[in-house]
Amino acid sequence: MGRIGPGNGMTIFPDDYGGEFRFKRSGDIADAQKLHRTWTFDLEPGDVLMFHTDHVHGSILNRTDETRFAISCRLAVERPVFPQLHFHDYVHSGWNRSSVLRPLAGVPAKLQMSFLRSLAVRTRNKVMPSLALGDPEAGPAEAIGRRTDRGFEVALADVPVGAVRGVSAALCVARLDETRVVALTRRCPHAGGDLANGWVDGDSVVCPWHNLPYDAETGASPCKSLPKLKRVACAIEGDLIVIEPGRVLNAEDDSETAEFLAAADARPAAAPSPAG
Repeated sequence: MGRIGPGNGMTIFPDDYGGEFRFKRSGDIADAQKLHRTWTFDLEPGDVLMFHTDHVHGSILNRTDETRFAISCRLAVERPVFPQLHFHDYVHSGWNRSSVLRPLAGVPAKLQMSFLRSLAVRTRNKVMPSLALGDPEAGPAEAIGRRTDRGFEVALADVPVGAVRGVSAALCVARLDETRVVALTRRCPHAGGDLANGWVDGDSVVCPWHNLPYDAETGASPCKSLPKLKRVACAIEGDLIVIEPGRVLNAEDDSETAEFLAAADARPAAAPSPAG
């Protein structure tokens, strides 16, 4: 057993404590749900991290060459609540101490109305998956890009230094400093997190879901099994940021560029027809 260092540990969103969140019917966080910056923890062998379950939390995507195992224990001092399709096995501590009632120790938690609602929705989505699509409560993903014949334009003032903003359904733009901007594919290839809700850390764009950084120059992450983000031409011109999806800067070959341009909202607007 070794220490848990950067890139192989737990992450918590302290500024989102106790907040109300929008979810898709699949149980995933809605695309438009904004999360704040995380805290991450380095643990030595034998250390224990304790926090309230109302903290939004998750694990950092394993970026090491070692296999990771986690033991998670939950203590509920009151009846547990099972929100938004997420539930875990709980046992009644009093019943669990009884040799007679121990086989039934998990029953009280499963009689909770929140558990039954969650189970019903999960079952419905499995039996009738079409009902799990197009959830209006998830909200649309923000996109501030204005289409042009070159691609997209974004007001420079709308992208502060250190911020990431959605340009279209397929692209986001990040402002690294006063003079440097980059445009990248918007979805994290790990779990589909919206990078437009992420942030800049040095020369990296960080996915908010699992704190995974992507190099702004190459589009690569420390996780070698994940594909790179596509990076397209992007420059500051006066008070505008101009993005050209047709110029993929880090594609390995033409087929990668063609595949990217086939993505939703990746193509620039069609040129107007000449006057007859």
